[in-house]
Amino acid sequence: MTEKDKPRIRPVSDDVGELRRRVEELELENALMREVVDVVKKDPGASLRRLSNREKTRLIDRLRPMFSLNCLTRRLMIPLSSYHYHHARAGHDKYSDIRVRMRALFKESSSRYGYRRLHHALDLRVSEKIVRRIMREEGLVARIPTAGVTRSYRGDAPRQPRQP
Repeated sequence: MTEKDKPRIRPVSDDVGELRRRVEELELENALMREVVDVVKKDPGASLRRLSNREKTRLIDRLRPMFSLNCLTRRLMIPLSSYHYHHARAGHDKYSDIRVRMRALFKESSSRYGYRRLHHALDLRVSEKIVRRIMREEGLVARIPTAGVTRSYRGDAPRQPRQP
């Protein structure tokens, strides 16, 4: 190992407050690494800087009961405004009631309704684009009945004996 690769060891001080801050900092780092694996599903060596703000927000929400918001946002290097923006967006799905009704209607139709019929059956003022997006997100794909195959060819006519 070269001098550059060796971990730097800070000199231990006798100040109790500084030692407590250091322990809290290390506990925070340890908790962040555990949550990166659990919540974000990334490898344990993943860099916290490379996480998206949405992923950082999910981490902060999980660790919020144990650590202060200020401490978490500083450590993850995410502005408070970005945290609040992503926190507000992640919380509420304004189409959740429509999703439930669409799933029920789709099931009643034996997976036959496409987005047009579902849109009409909902009887709500919702854009067709939203209906299509919800169908895509929920995995609702209409089964298309296949046309029966017609065969006009019956083979060669059976040989008839010659009539004299």
